Amino acid sequence: MKKLFEDLGKLPDICPHCDAEDRWEWGDTDYAIDTCWQIVTCLECETVFHEIYELTKWEKIKLK
Repeated sequence: MKKLFEDLGKLPDICPHCDAEDRWEWGDTDYAIDTCWQIVTCLECETVFHEIYELTKWEKIKLK
């Protein structure tokens, strides 16, 4: 199933190493101009990796 999600270009909340689901420890978040990443540790196999987010759209909001 992991291969199917990779082919689609998106992964659900599974470890990229052992396929464990929802067994995370979230670390610090860092960012650049259009990218943000967060250190994630799988509590099942102890693999440490970055979850990477990219800005794809923004919208202006009204503040009171």
